[in-house]
Amino acid sequence: MSFLLKFLSYFILSFAILCIPIEKQRTFDLIYDFAVPKAKKIIKSFKKDALENIRIGKKLGKKYLLNVEPAQIEDSVSNSHAAPQTYLNSEMEPMEEYTAEEKEILKKILEEPRKD
Repeated sequence: MSFLLKFLSYFILSFAILCIPIEKQRTFDLIYDFAVPKAKKIIKSFKKDALENIRIGKKLGKKYLLNVEPAQIEDSVSNSHAAPQTYLNSEMEPMEEYTAEEKEILKKILEEPRKD
């Protein structure tokens, strides 16, 4: 409750100060007329700098990211443990024949829609 009272009293005090007429203008209007040109200059300068930094960032990003090639990684599996190339490249045949019932079950499994 005290916070609300403090806020309300500060608001009323600020409002009263900004409404005091000086040279036939309110204090708020004098401050506004003084601050607007400076604020516009600050915003224009900030926008110019931000756009320049974005342009530089894009240029650096293209320079560093587009000319990158992935590192070549050597296979660490020794040849004695590796599969023979003929085995890897050949079509794998099933070790045994499927029965008609097994073929039908496999066909149903492959045709049923996935539930993701």
